[in-house]
Amino acid sequence: MLDKPQHEPYDSPLRWLINSKTDGHASYIVDLGLDECQCRYHKMDVAKKLRLGQNPKRCTHYYIARERFTCWAIYKFDQVDPNKNHDQNL
Repeated sequence: MLDKPQHEPYDSPLRWLINSKTDGHASYIVDLGLDECQCRYHKMDVAKKLRLGQNPKRCTHYYIARERFTCWAIYKFDQVDPNKNHDQNL
């Protein structure tokens, strides 16, 4: 069984609240479904390039949110996997 992930989604599985590493008082909501972050870098650079059909390097908050989502999703799927004990019966 997997250990419970350290972080949970903000208000839906695709939305995560990520703390800023450079400003200890700032946090940003990252929406993985909409490919958006509330940070200035995303608004000023990434969003513009996405509208132009480019594939820009995302902000750090986005990559942290994706990593947290991945860990969270693996944990959740592991909890409901009907085959997780399959190998023990071989």
